[in-house]
Amino acid sequence: MKLPEKKEIALDLYHRLSTDTENTDLFDKVVDLSYENEQLRSKIQVSQDKLEKAYEFMKQFVINGRNMLDVFRERIGEVKEWVHRKVAGMDR
Repeated sequence: MKLPEKKEIALDLYHRLSTDTENTDLFDKVVDLSYENEQLRSKIQVSQDKLEKAYEFMKQFVINGRNMLDVFRERIGEVKEWVHRKVAGMDR
């Protein structure tokens, strides 16, 4: 969401909520949280893009006819199973 759109939304909310002090405080909190959510969405998108690039990079490397992404995913599954077995054994 671009800044002009945020401003328009904020002004609209402000006019709807500005009837008393309590609503004004809530409005300020909503604006702050909305801004923070947008920042987090942006960071998530950047992280997803980087992860996709890393996956594509790992696919390029092939050893013994298998690409490293598949090997990596396989190893992660093995570690996950091992942890699950260890945790399951703890409740005895």
